[in-house]
Amino acid sequence: MKGKSHVIKNERIKLRPMEIEDGKHLYKWKNSEEVFKYLGGGFKPQSFFELNEFLPQLCRITEKNYRFIILNAKNNLPIGLIGLYDINNIHRNCEVGLYIGDEDYLNMGIGTDALKLIEEYAKNYLNIRKISLSVVSENIGAVSFWEKNSYKLVGVKKEDRYIQGKYCDVEIREKFL
Repeated sequence: MKGKSHVIKNERIKLRPMEIEDGKHLYKWKNSEEVFKYLGGGFKPQSFFELNEFLPQLCRITEKNYRFIILNAKNNLPIGLIGLYDINNIHRNCEVGLYIGDEDYLNMGIGTDALKLIEEYAKNYLNIRKISLSVVSENIGAVSFWEKNSYKLVGVKKEDRYIQGKYCDVEIREKFL
């Protein structure tokens, strides 16, 4: 899976492996507090220089991590990012991460489309049987999204993340494919 050779798509979106050229979009998204405040590393503004140093590693698809840019199928403009992480081929499980970086595409079902495509890919091409994730409990929109997509609550890490001056719980959710 290198470059543009492997694209997963439906009528509305395409998922393609990340490329160095995606750096300008990632830079904009990573520096948006609304996009990043609840994500794993939290909101930490980053210079373009810092991001560019890390980009080759982000773009590399490995046996353990697959990252895809979510594109609008009509105009090929980047919308967000979805990835499968910590892939374990013995236990046939992994984690999923997803965000819509372009706020014009929020609440349009793009995240659901991307998730369905990546689940199908994980099941049919990577032989994954279970996907898990972590979500900050206070991120009501994300919690609702994962519930609607059949990710069941299996545990809570109490006061696990420090966000905007307070500690927040993190839910662990999973789904069998």
